[in-house]
Amino acid sequence: MDFDPINDDHAVQLVSFKVVCDRFIEPQDLQALAQAHEQVRSDLPAISGSEQPMPTVELAYRRPDGTASWLLRCGGNEIAVECRRYTRWEKIWATAQRLLSFAKGHLAASGDIKFGLPSLQFTDRFRGTQGEQSNIGGLLIESDVLANVAFRKGPLFHSNVGFFDDHGGALILHQVNVQGRKDAFLQLPSGGQEAGYYVVLDHVQQVRNIDQFLDAGRSADYLEHIMPIMHNNNKNMLSSILAPEMIVRIGLGRVVEHVK
Repeated sequence: MDFDPINDDHAVQLVSFKVVCDRFIEPQDLQALAQAHEQVRSDLPAISGSEQPMPTVELAYRRPDGTASWLLRCGGNEIAVECRRYTRWEKIWATAQRLLSFAKGHLAASGDIKFGLPSLQFTDRFRGTQGEQSNIGGLLIESDVLANVAFRKGPLFHSNVGFFDDHGGALILHQVNVQGRKDAFLQLPSGGQEAGYYVVLDHVQQVRNIDQFLDAGRSADYLEHIMPIMHNNNKNMLSSILAPEMIVRIGLGRVVEHVK
């Protein structure tokens, strides 16, 4: 094959979990969160903050080069958990779920606040083993979520497709961004970078029901329900865009239904 996933058994570079708050996070909220750092220090030993462009606190597990394999960021009106050390969904989601609950609980304790518009982002990356001569047809297939430019414009392309999907009353916005890039750098586990030709797939999903802002407890229950659905959506999307050989190689397994 002309493409390899960036890891032996999967191509995931980043998973990001986010929730939006119904008000801006105040400096005193962030102070309360920082003071509770000890509760998650074993997961996120590093702490940092900034005032610009807005007050923000970050708790992280950092590599020797300073990049974060796990990160909890609170600032503006958003809570985000990012993972750049993907293993299995169940393990990653359990950790992210715990970190989100930690942040929401301490923000709620310092004042009236609710949470909604949850989102999930997967970034998958594939390296062209033949550089820009890599055959894109060996990685991608024609799909409703991929513009034909990927097959017509040579190795360098950009495709961005969006659509809405209704899951039992949850209106989910999908944004599928696929790029063929020669200027992409891959952050290696050793801390170095590797340049090359890559195809990068970003799939961002966000629940857009603006009336569903919930308190910390009900928000946790809703995330437990909706995040596995969005994870399955991501697998379905990948199955509709990747060549069958790559689907087998990265272990997607049985697919319930293709993204239309």
